[in-house]
Amino acid sequence: MKKTHIMFITFSLDVGGIETLILEICRRIDRQKYQPFVCSFFENGRLEPEFKNLDIPVYTVQKSDGLDWSLSFRLVKLFKELEVDIVHTHNPSVWLYGGIAAKLAGVPLIHTAHTPSDYRVERWGKIEKVLSWFTDRVTSVSISVGEFMIQKEGIAREKVLVIQNGVKLEDYEVQVNRDEKRRELGLFENDFAFINVARFFPNKDHSTLLKAFAKVVKEIPEAKLLLCGEGPLKEDLLRETEALKISGCVKFLGNRRDIPQIHRAIDAFVLSSIKEGLPIVLLEAMASGVPIITTDVDGNPEAVAHNETGLVVPARNPEALAKAMVEMRRDPARARAMGEKGKARVKELFTFEKMVNAYYKLYDEISQK
Repeated sequence: MKKTHIMFITFSLDVGGIETLILEICRRIDRQKYQPFVCSFFENGRLEPEFKNLDIPVYTVQKSDGLDWSLSFRLVKLFKELEVDIVHTHNPSVWLYGGIAAKLAGVPLIHTAHTPSDYRVERWGKIEKVLSWFTDRVTSVSISVGEFMIQKEGIAREKVLVIQNGVKLEDYEVQVNRDEKRRELGLFENDFAFINVARFFPNKDHSTLLKAFAKVVKEIPEAKLLLCGEGPLKEDLLRETEALKISGCVKFLGNRRDIPQIHRAIDAFVLSSIKEGLPIVLLEAMASGVPIITTDVDGNPEAVAHNETGLVVPARNPEALAKAMVEMRRDPARARAMGEKGKARVKELFTFEKMVNAYYKLYDEISQK
């Protein structure tokens, strides 16, 4: 029996929610039934070795700057060489190039929307509506993203399938020497450590977080902020940290692959995004029993129940964010209780098994058409 060849396409293989999702789907996919391939538009991503260690072929079809219409034709050639049966795209621009290629190659197409479209580029909504006409199924990682595509972009409701993100609970049951890990992170015994895990991109709005944290340290001198991630705004954020005079309290940790261990050593997770889908980083923190502070945008409130598993505040509001962070420190018993309730919520609603089984069911449906 011939295996179903699935081509996952993403912009790059750097560390991020999309890339991690593809990696974990590929890690557990039935290799007797499916043969996964991975394609990105830029080479040498940090996660590329992890795919190769799983014996999953990785291809780079290089994208040039600006519009690159030859890219779709090069993808068509790759699809035919590998006898691809299903194309699964992630990221709006990947949907454009990969979608056109799938149409030209006559290959069924699935697209996963991770965040609402960027309406600073107004035409994207119209482009995505057209792309949906020849996409077999559009999945969204949250209810809010799915409704955005239906209500704002006019994509047919019957085309949209919500498959909420999930995490592997067992990965967050790690045993860690908390004191030792805190020392490794440069934390003192009495420090109250907040962590943010996000790329340094505009949508993550680290600037608001830094402004809020500058207010926090005036009330809580023992507060520390750990920033995990990399991105084009890093130098700007370093300068802002200096300007706010909080450099001694903020630690830039870079990309980390030991987030479950770090979660055991910190006190609260904070996310200041202005646009999201359903952030895996939120679910990871909740699975670790960490209390959450996040913004009231898109899928965040789907994950975090306000005043129950964490605190949800308005976006772009340093004052509200700072108030929530101080509140988390002032009432540690309540914070711990919210962390435990968050862990139970993930176990009930956002398991990795539930998510990947929904994707596998969709692959079966598409491959049997």
